[in-house]
Amino acid sequence: MTVREQLAQFAAGSKPLGALCREYRSERAVVHLEELVGGALSFYASAAVARTGGVHLFVAEDRDAAAYLVNDFYNLLDEERVCFFPSSYKHSAANGAEDAQGVVQRTATMNALRSFSGAGYLVVCTYPEALAERVADAEALRRGTIAVCVGDRFSIEVLEQELADADFTRVDFVYEPGQYSVRGGIVDVFSYGFIVLISLISVANVFNTISTNVSLRRREFAMLKSVGITPGGFNRMINFECLFYGLKALLFGLPVSAGVCWLISKAVGQGVALGFQIPWNAFIIAVAAVFLVVFVTMMYAMSKVRRENIVDALKNENL
Repeated sequence: MTVREQLAQFAAGSKPLGALCREYRSERAVVHLEELVGGALSFYASAAVARTGGVHLFVAEDRDAAAYLVNDFYNLLDEERVCFFPSSYKHSAANGAEDAQGVVQRTATMNALRSFSGAGYLVVCTYPEALAERVADAEALRRGTIAVCVGDRFSIEVLEQELADADFTRVDFVYEPGQYSVRGGIVDVFSYGFIVLISLISVANVFNTISTNVSLRRREFAMLKSVGITPGGFNRMINFECLFYGLKALLFGLPVSAGVCWLISKAVGQGVALGFQIPWNAFIIAVAAVFLVVFVTMMYAMSKVRRENIVDALKNENL
């Protein structure tokens, strides 16, 4: 049993809680709680919320008190059903410095209130300064909402215009709400340039290894031809060797690359909520590229062996 479940079980047997919930359901009821020490207010309030259901608004004396209260509710209730409704300004409305994170939290709270179906409960924590500000109505929220789903295709120009109309700021690196960044800058150039460089080095390494191996085996191939191996059998032997080279490379490469992708996903997931997905398209391209490079390199190296005279190859002791 978790700590939350133990606290809920303890609260269920409390007589004052039953009286509080009965008064809470009555209209125009004024209840005064006494002798609350430490986090007792959050404890009994969360228990009453879980028992009565519906929308609950808690108005604290200031921003700090509201933040402490919402943090208690995060630990005592379902975090997805708890909303913080702060001011949209960093210090005060008179200061005029807008807080982008506060605007996002206010919008999320309004959307949660608008979409609340009545099932379960919804908790909103705020303070007087935040309530004094005007809020957008449902129609304004609908007009200012940009809905993007997985698989949708948008023009970059159209999406940038939508974000500009919503007062988003374009930056190189996003570090707070209200900002956006467009991929394709210098970071992508270095990333893809590094990938291309590593790929070219790998292809050159494969080409050099297979070509050297075939060159050192020219006498072996000449002996096979001298004992009567047919051209078809010789080609099948070379094809099986190519297949073996490719499968051996993929046997080690695919699990290692999948593990590296998982580690990168876990590292990125610490800052952004992302689920791990195996990049099947990249894996398929990698498999096709491995076999293509191996077969092309082998065919190029064998083209020189086929043109060589068997007797000359057998006489050459340096091979």
